[in-house]
Amino acid sequence: MSNPDEIQSEKSSTSSTQTMGIGEAKKLIREKLNLIVDEHDPVMMFVLLEQAFHTNRENQFKAHLSELSKMVETSSALCMGAVNDNLTLLKDDALKSSLENTLAAVSQKAKENDRVVQKIRA
Repeated sequence: MSNPDEIQSEKSSTSSTQTMGIGEAKKLIREKLNLIVDEHDPVMMFVLLEQAFHTNRENQFKAHLSELSKMVETSSALCMGAVNDNLTLLKDDALKSSLENTLAAVSQKAKENDRVVQKIRA
């Protein structure tokens, strides 16, 4: 007879996305414990309960994943909106500052040109 740890490792090595079927359970019991179990044996009730539990848990995980995906999508959209708003404000501020600097430089040049013109006339 195999020890329970070997049975557990065998069970955990089965596909993680599917539950163990009755046939697989019977095969595992036959291979590890050298026992033949009939489909109507009460121990098969536990296989059915385990299948129902895993199916229910998988459905819950899928529902949670769907909700989490929606939350992340909404949160991402809100963050992107805030980032875009801030970028627009920064761009507007930079443009305003650049325009003010350019206008100040043009005004300064105009004053310098006026002084040069006055010196030429004088």
